[in-house]
Amino acid sequence: MKKCNKCNQEKELTEFYSSKTYQRYKNGVDHLCKNCRNGDTLKYHRGPANVVCTVDGCEIRHYAKGYCRLHYDRIRNNGRIYTLREVIPADVEKLFYKEVNGKMQKAGIYSLERRLEQKYNMTLEQYEFFAQHGCNVCGSETGSRSERNLHVDHDHKCCPGVNSCGECVRGVVCGKCNTAIGYYERGKLRDDYPNKAKIIKYLDDYETRVKKLDNLRKWHDIIVDPENKRQEW
Repeated sequence: MKKCNKCNQEKELTEFYSSKTYQRYKNGVDHLCKNCRNGDTLKYHRGPANVVCTVDGCEIRHYAKGYCRLHYDRIRNNGRIYTLREVIPADVEKLFYKEVNGKMQKAGIYSLERRLEQKYNMTLEQYEFFAQHGCNVCGSETGSRSERNLHVDHDHKCCPGVNSCGECVRGVVCGKCNTAIGYYERGKLRDDYPNKAKIIKYLDDYETRVKKLDNLRKWHDIIVDPENKRQEW
């Protein structure tokens, strides 16, 4: 056991980072626990609280290289600070072309509606219903019409892959909360994570909806259709 110099709690040595850098410390581990060390690292990367993003119109706190976390991730992943939905009007679809016999022919039309139907078996109306108030966890409304910013979240116990059957869709969340939910379900989320309580409530609300739906189906099978004449309901 060792006492953290910041939170003053005694924890097991596995709760401290160990490397050659920390060999000079007692027991060969860091003098800060993992939660405190990660919090200090995040605070260091964000910089002063009074510094905001350099993108025009963005008032989010600075994260790295002059950008907030949202625009920094866009630059790192896509090489631009704006999404396709922000650059291209919502009613304009992006065309893809393929080469056939030396000529470029239209291969198909990409649209949010088709992607939702193929990946998550849901309609655009269902997606907009979930996204009408932004992220279902933190409430962020940034890019509410773009899948690059708001992601469809589903229960991976039902559908382990990236696609969903549609019945296990839990809601629409931002990329940051989507990652945090994954960490929470694997038991790796920090205890002092700001939105941990909201994530727990979000998942509890989904479990409540599932139980209500299961009870409704049981009631239908027992009362309305005891002989199960209808295969789908």
